[in-house]
Amino acid sequence: MEKIYEHALVSELVKAKDRQIQELRDAHCSVCMEIEDLKTSLEKADMMNVYVLRVESHSEIPSYDVFTGHVVCAKSEEGARFHAARQAADEGAAVWLDENITTCQRVDCNTPLGIVLSAFNAG
Repeated sequence: MEKIYEHALVSELVKAKDRQIQELRDAHCSVCMEIEDLKTSLEKADMMNVYVLRVESHSEIPSYDVFTGHVVCAKSEEGARFHAARQAADEGAAVWLDENITTCQRVDCNTPLGIVLSAFNAG
């Protein structure tokens, strides 16, 4: 009788441990899924907008050794203009910051930060 009781007790302990192991596995899977969701959210947070910047015809801008346009990835128009201004040549940085001289249009897509395409007119 004692052996049967011990066997039943051991069997219940094994079942309890199995349940604990399964609960830990389930919790681990849940944490892994949460980590993947966080990674996806962070990747999306790093995505930028694409902007096309163009110099409009302006008499004070030299006709050569100047950038005439950029395609820039940034979070905002101000950010796009800032990146274009940092890349300026003989046209000067102020050209890219001035809305009266350059246009800046947002393109509908998401991509990582940085200049995608630049147009340069060499003399």
